[in-house]
Amino acid sequence: MATAKPYFASVNGEPVESPTVSTWDVSFQRGLGIFEVIRILPNGKLRAPDLHWDRMLSSADAIDAKDALPPKHKMMEWMATAAESQGEGYIRIIVTLGAEDANNEALSTLAPPNVYIMWHPMPKWPSAFSLKPLYAPWHTAGKGNWNNNQPAPKVTSYGPNVLSSRSAKRDGFTDALLLTDAAPSHSSVREAMDLAEMFVLDGPNFAVGWIGSSGKSNKEGSAPCIYFPSSSELGLLKSTTQQLIMTIVKQEYPEWTIEEGIYRLQDMLDVADEPFVMSSTRGIIPVTTIGDVGRFELGPFVPKLQRSLQEYTKQLSSAAAALEQSTNE
Repeated sequence: MATAKPYFASVNGEPVESPTVSTWDVSFQRGLGIFEVIRILPNGKLRAPDLHWDRMLSSADAIDAKDALPPKHKMMEWMATAAESQGEGYIRIIVTLGAEDANNEALSTLAPPNVYIMWHPMPKWPSAFSLKPLYAPWHTAGKGNWNNNQPAPKVTSYGPNVLSSRSAKRDGFTDALLLTDAAPSHSSVREAMDLAEMFVLDGPNFAVGWIGSSGKSNKEGSAPCIYFPSSSELGLLKSTTQQLIMTIVKQEYPEWTIEEGIYRLQDMLDVADEPFVMSSTRGIIPVTTIGDVGRFELGPFVPKLQRSLQEYTKQLSSAAAALEQSTNE
């Protein structure tokens, strides 16, 4: 593995010093594109690349942009090159759609779809998060059949999410907890604007969950339950880290239970002992504060999940390295 450089970028698999995007590209003009963020493990291998590829396909399908994606083997090769050249960190993949002007076909030559891959060093996250609950009227989750019941796409239109993070940080929080006033089969609470009665979605660029008692008992007492806002019912982006956590729990902690549903903030506060945030770059980080309505002590279960996720990703990394070696022999 080469020594990490200050930066790395490629366009359609070709390394470049300073990538550029055409001003004719609809992804630049209107923010219609897709992206992914994938963690690079210490041995230079990508964490769960197939989960991210599946989500890219789903996102491209949702915005009618499958033609902008290269074949899987090419994308995997481009991502691996970026990861192995730089080492531990993460890569950001942005797929632009090119020019879309029915009255000027020549623009499609000037601005074709492109795949940009940029390497970044790992952020330094705090050991615990504080979240500011914020009403997110721009959020499509919970708004019904807005996209023909397809999974939420990971698109490049992230302006309001970025502003919500900035708002939370200005008020002294680590980040924001986004809420909606509408959810399937639930009545609207827009008139009351009571945050506690709004429905929990996610963060601006991370998913959320919380651990509480399931009410079931085992030899050690009450078994924990992990609660997640339902991506399928709410139309949320499907978290790859959540998928890994659910696999780990089923394999290592069969006595635990997992519930996915639609929860008001008050529902969360009523049962949560250990809330947490999760993402490719964050892994799992406990939450100790939610606005002025929730204070939480650090408990035993989130650290268990943190250790299990680290070990599981090491196993995935070793398996990927072994497969690569056997393929090259």
